[in-house]
Amino acid sequence: MIMSSAPKISVIVPIYNVEKYLKKCLDSLASQTLKDIEVILVNDGSTDRSGEIMHQYAAKFSNFYAFDKTNGGLGQARNFGVTFAKGRYIAFVDSDDFVEPAAYEKMYSTAELTHSDLVIGNVIRFNAYKKFPSVLHQKVFSGTKLKTHVTRDHELIYDTTAWNKLFRTSFWKANHFSFPEKMLYEDIPITFPAHYLATTVDVLEDVVYAWRFRSFGDHSITQSRTDISNLRDRLKAIDMLNNFFEDQMITGELCEAKDYKLLSTDFLLYMNKLPAADSAYADYLLHYVTEYLREVPEKVLLRLQPIDRMKYYFVKEQDKEKLFRLINFQKTADFRRRRIIGRADGHYYDDLPFHDLVPKSFLQIENNLKVVQRTKKIFWDHNELVVKGSGFIEKIDVLRKKDVTMKFSLINEATGECIPISLTQLKKSRINTVRAAISGRIRKPHFDLVYHYDWSAFVVRIPFDRHPFEDLSSGTYTIRGEINAGGLSRSFIVAGKLGEKDLLQNIGKRDKIIRAKSGGSGKLYIVRE
Repeated sequence: MIMSSAPKISVIVPIYNVEKYLKKCLDSLASQTLKDIEVILVNDGSTDRSGEIMHQYAAKFSNFYAFDKTNGGLGQARNFGVTFAKGRYIAFVDSDDFVEPAAYEKMYSTAELTHSDLVIGNVIRFNAYKKFPSVLHQKVFSGTKLKTHVTRDHELIYDTTAWNKLFRTSFWKANHFSFPEKMLYEDIPITFPAHYLATTVDVLEDVVYAWRFRSFGDHSITQSRTDISNLRDRLKAIDMLNNFFEDQMITGELCEAKDYKLLSTDFLLYMNKLPAADSAYADYLLHYVTEYLREVPEKVLLRLQPIDRMKYYFVKEQDKEKLFRLINFQKTADFRRRRIIGRADGHYYDDLPFHDLVPKSFLQIENNLKVVQRTKKIFWDHNELVVKGSGFIEKIDVLRKKDVTMKFSLINEATGECIPISLTQLKKSRINTVRAAISGRIRKPHFDLVYHYDWSAFVVRIPFDRHPFEDLSSGTYTIRGEINAGGLSRSFIVAGKLGEKDLLQNIGKRDKIIRAKSGGSGKLYIVRE
């Protein structure tokens, strides 16, 4: 292949002792639909066959370039690779992961269209057996958003990985970005500043990156949560993030969003491991979190799950015994089988140990109760699009038909236009009651029948040859559902997994095509072409 002197994208791949995974990673880069890329391979002192494999690919592909260096860690290897980058954009790939075939074509074409400084794409996790959603990224990729920004879309604060991104090279250099070296979690001090300093950011719902989860004794370093050096590096990365907030004088809702993210995700990853850690680890973490909590508004704490609010309450009280008992309680059958309590004041409360020792507000749970929604089948019945699925508010019983109501609307993504769907049915099905009762691992499942979701199945029919849908304007639509049960009301967007093929229907006229398709976030989209 003849490469231009300035390729469109420079992809930097640090490599260290990944001989089992490296070929899959490099094959995914060689198979990209966008061909005008350069792949910069950096062997960071591997002691296995990784370096040999790297050089084989560099010899085979003219746009692959191999470099060997002494071991200095992931951050240093990335920084080393950047010095050789000639592309208009920079991307990073971890060498045990892989990239979807059209990833860089989609990201590059988007950046060229919008002129954003940063493009981010959706992520899927995988192990030796299956693919599954990346919990870390689910809040970020609820839909495609062009020319957005973290100051308007606070959920972008959860986008803390370097490798699902395309950075404009001029933007990278102008801000003198450089990964911290000799530490883990080097992505965190880079990703938020990039979001904040970018003029605009493009969010692609399509999955572009597959992130490996190692299992059965093959854990990556960042999966070793009870190692105190791992903890120190995570807290160091958090300090660097907080310093950026202070330097930029970021306050208000964005600062609260950062605090909530740290409390609900980063700190809990380590706090929940405390019973298995030694005293030095526990003392180090608890001292740090205690100091951090001094600056956190109570309203941020009250957004957490009740059991997590209580954990932080006892951290502030320096009551390690109750904290550990709560952490251990969360692993028991009693925790799985507890029922929430509805009181005369109109609120629901969690039933937890030490409930009489914390403020009443720490136990209130209704704002934490989310919709659980699944779509079973999507198909065309002549000119009607039929969606069969289910939805319920977690921990709210719907034993009888009169316990719940559901209604649905078709929503124009661009204009917000709302068209009620009248052809809907509520049906009885015990499958959700049974499914909700099953938890734990496949090899050692638990069955705890606590809540009843019998009246949670629905059938929605949209007749596109009848008013008001026959005159639907061109655009992209979603189906919004609304559930009312137990005195609570929740809305949700109907999901739909259609596989690789869309469902097309020609309604009456040749130029009236209705397309049902799946988004990378799992949403069902209906496109009037």
